Amino acid sequence: MMCRMSVVSLALMVMVAVGCQTTQGTQRSDRMVMVDGQSLPAEQVAETLYQQAIDKRKADDLSGAEQDLKRLIDDYGDTSWVDFAMVALAQIHLDQDQPEQAQKLLEQLLLERPASDAADQARYLLALSQLEQGDAASAAPTLKSIVENIPDPAEKREAALKLSRELAAQGQGGEAARYLSQAHRLTDNPDEKAAREAELVALIDQRVNFTDLRRLQETEAQPGTILDEVLAYKLARVHLHLGDAASADERLKYYLSKYPTGRFADDAKALQKRLENRVALDAKSIGVLLPLTGKFAGYGERVLSALLLGAGAKPPEKLGPGTYEAAGVRFVVRDTQGDPQHAGVMVKELVETDHVIAIVGDILLDTALPIAQRADEYGVPLLSLSRQQGVAELSGWTFRLGFTPRKQAQALATLAMERLGHKRFAIVYPRHSYGVEVMNGFWDEVEKRNGEVTAIESYAHDQTTFTEEAKSIVGRLHLEARGQYTACRSEARALEDKYKVKKALEACRDEVKPIVDFDALLIPDDYRTVSFVVPALVAEDILLTDDAYTVQAYRKTTNSKARPVQLLGGSLWNNPELGKRLGRQIDGALFVDGFSSESGKTDVKKFVTVFQKIHRSPPGLLEAHGRDAGALMVAVMGKQPKSRAAMRDALQGVKDFPGVTGLVRFDDVGDSATEPLFFQIKRGRFELVENLNTLGDGQG
Repeated sequence: MMCRMSVVSLALMVMVAVGCQTTQGTQRSDRMVMVDGQSLPAEQVAETLYQQAIDKRKADDLSGAEQDLKRLIDDYGDTSWVDFAMVALAQIHLDQDQPEQAQKLLEQLLLERPASDAADQARYLLALSQLEQGDAASAAPTLKSIVENIPDPAEKREAALKLSRELAAQGQGGEAARYLSQAHRLTDNPDEKAAREAELVALIDQRVNFTDLRRLQETEAQPGTILDEVLAYKLARVHLHLGDAASADERLKYYLSKYPTGRFADDAKALQKRLENRVALDAKSIGVLLPLTGKFAGYGERVLSALLLGAGAKPPEKLGPGTYEAAGVRFVVRDTQGDPQHAGVMVKELVETDHVIAIVGDILLDTALPIAQRADEYGVPLLSLSRQQGVAELSGWTFRLGFTPRKQAQALATLAMERLGHKRFAIVYPRHSYGVEVMNGFWDEVEKRNGEVTAIESYAHDQTTFTEEAKSIVGRLHLEARGQYTACRSEARALEDKYKVKKALEACRDEVKPIVDFDALLIPDDYRTVSFVVPALVAEDILLTDDAYTVQAYRKTTNSKARPVQLLGGSLWNNPELGKRLGRQIDGALFVDGFSSESGKTDVKKFVTVFQKIHRSPPGLLEAHGRDAGALMVAVMGKQPKSRAAMRDALQGVKDFPGVTGLVRFDDVGDSATEPLFFQIKRGRFELVENLNTLGDGQG
C-alpha cells in the first residue's frame, strides 16, 4: 500500500490533507433530511459521515470508511462535502493498491469541477495514482509544481526526498535523481548531506538509464554540484562500456578538469589510463585465441597450424602462445585454456597490452560468447571460428566463419524441399546440444515451407541400441493400437489347434506393415551413432537406399512400388568410416558440410597436402575455417586499415573471398553466408555434389 504508507508531507497540499479537513466547499446545500426521526441539514449529515469515514480509515477500517464515503457521494452529492469525499475515497483506493480506480474517480472530479476547493488535493492524488501505475511522465509535472510551491526549505527538502524515493520505487530513476539532488541542495546538516550524497551516487550508478543520464546532464546538472560530478563520471563509464572511446575520453577530461580532487578522481585517472591502453593500436597485429592447453589443446594446435598456413607462413614444430610473423602481419596468439573467464582476460590482454586491431577465435562453444561480449565491450573486430549459436548476432563487431548446426539444418531443409520436392519428414535425433539444435532448426524450416514432420524420436547421447526407436517411428512399438494386428490376433485365436494358434499369433507381429508416412528421414548425429541407428531402421522395413537391386527386391517382397526414403545428415557424418560400416545400405544418402578435403580445386589440394604432411591426417571443417581466417586476415590487412572501426568495415565488405571452404562472405549480422557443400553416398564413398540439379535422378 505504497500511497498510504509513504504519502508526501502535508506541506505538499495547498489544502489541508485528507483526514484533517475543516474547510467546506464553496456551494452549500440548504436541504433538510430525516435521520433517525430527526430533521437535520444535509450539510451536517454529510460532514458527520465524512469525519466518521476518516476516523475509520485511521483505525484501518478501510471497508467501513469506503461504505460511508460511497453513501455520502450517492445520497449527499449536493453538499459541499462530496468533492472531499471523492478525494478521500480515491485515497482509500490507493491504500488498497487500486490506482486505476483512484485515477478514474479523480479525473471525474477534476473534469466536472476543476475549481473545487478539493481540486489541489485531487491533482496531487491523481499524480500519485499515475506514478503507482508507472506513468511518471504524467505525474511528474504535478509533483514538481507542488514541491516548487512549498515555501519552507525544510518542508521542501522533506517533500523532495520522499518524492525521490517514490519515483525510485516505481523504477523512474531519472526523475528520482532530480528530486534527490534538490533534497541534497537544501540539506545543511553535514551527516544528512553525506547520507544524501551516498544515496544519490547509488541511485545514479544503479537505477538511472543512459537516456536519463544524458537528459539530467543536459538539463539539471550545474558545474560544481554533486549531481554534475556524479553524472560526469558515470557517463564516462557508460560510454566506455558502449565502446564509444571518444565520448568516454571527453567525459573523463571534463571530470578531471572540474573535479581534480573529487571523490572519483583517482578512479577517473585510472580509467583514463585504461582508455589510453584500449585505444592504442598496433595496426599490424592480429590477436588469436585458441585452447592450447587442456583437453582441447590438440584441436587448438591444428587450427593454429591451419591459420598460419592460410596466412602464408610455415608452422613451427612446436605450436603455442606467442607471436608469429606472416606476410607482414603479426599474429599474437593467446591460450584460452578452454575456460570462459580466462578467455575474457585474454581479450583484455590482447587489446590493452598487445593493442591488436582485430581478433580471431575461439573454436569452443563455452568460450565463444564471453569472447564476443568482451570484444564488443572493447570495440575490437572479432572473427569467430565457433559454431555457437548467437555469436554473430551479439554485436556489429563480431563476424563468424563457423558452420552452425542451425545453418546446416536450414541448408538440408532447403535442399530436401526446394530441390528434391519432399514434404513429409521423420527425425531421429540425439538429446545433445548439436542434435537438438539441428532438429529444432530443421523443423522450423520445414514448417516455414508448409511441410510436415510426421514422425519424431529422440534417444540418449550415449545410446547404442535403437530397436524401440525404430519400431516406434513406423508404428510397430505398440502393436495393440494397430487394427491390422488386433484383427490378425482375433483370427489366430479362433483356430482349434493350440500349436497353430501360437504360430499364428507370432506371425501376426511380423505381418504388421510399417507406417512410412514420410519422404525423408534426418539423423543429426555423428557417424558412429548413425552406423547403429540405420540397421535398426532397416530391420523395420524402412527402405533407406536407392541401390537398384535392393529397391527391386524390396518392392517384390512387399508387393509395392515403394520409393526409397531420402536419408539426411549433418557435418558430423563426414567420416569415411560411415561408408565402410554401412556400405550400400545408405546409397543415395545426403549430408551437408562446409569443406571437402578431397576437392580437386588447386588451393584445397595444396592446403590438404601440406597440412596432412605436418599432422599425418587430413584437415576437417574446423581446420579449413582456421586456414580461411588466416588468409582472409592477411588480405584485409593488405588494405592497411588505420583503426578498429576501419577493420570492422573492411570485414563487413568482404564479398566472395576465395577460401578452401568456398567463396567467403558475411550476411547483414556478420554470420557466415558461404554456400554449404552437399555430399552423396555412393557404394560407401562420399561424392561431392557438383550440380544439385542431378539429385533425385533415377529415384523410383
